[in-house]
Amino acid sequence: YNNFVMLENKLKEDIVEASQFFRVENIDAAFFPVYDEDLEYVARQFKYFNINAQILGSENWYAAESSKNKNLVDYVDNAIFSSSYFYDTDKFIHRHFRNEFRKHMGVTPGKMEILGYDSGLMLLTVLSKSIKSREDMRRELATIHDLQGKKGVINMNENRVNDNVNILQYQNRQVVMLPKGSE
Repeated sequence: YNNFVMLENKLKEDIVEASQFFRVENIDAAFFPVYDEDLEYVARQFKYFNINAQILGSENWYAAESSKNKNLVDYVDNAIFSSSYFYDTDKFIHRHFRNEFRKHMGVTPGKMEILGYDSGLMLLTVLSKSIKSREDMRRELATIHDLQGKKGVINMNENRVNDNVNILQYQNRQVVMLPKGSE
């Protein structure tokens, strides 16, 4: 297409140079199934070739350092991704948990620490009932619904570990949850 346009307009630039003049507008979205550390390479190329489309990602992007990197912020701002995990740092309960965790452990809790806390919460919730076997424990764990953990609401069922999915977006170097129904 670029070659055709360049010939039609008698342009002498190569494809990369011509791409700055011709915005690609016919792509709605692009899914990048890459880890955070690889995001910078893909996102930069996307912008370099002047592709104007919504960037979609995966849960691997949740704690992405790319979203805080000044050189990459323009590339990932407004990217949308899904995650079963959402830690709303604006809520008092999360700030209080973070501060207490820091005080007792000497480090800021990350994703794994929060998941560990929630796993302990689920086990203690189940063990408070009269459990007599591993099968009883498995059955009780599968019935957990609307348990408020530190990472968000936990909903279990027979087929999934947590069937609660959040649609998140990078906005101005922060991860925000998009309102239900906006997906």
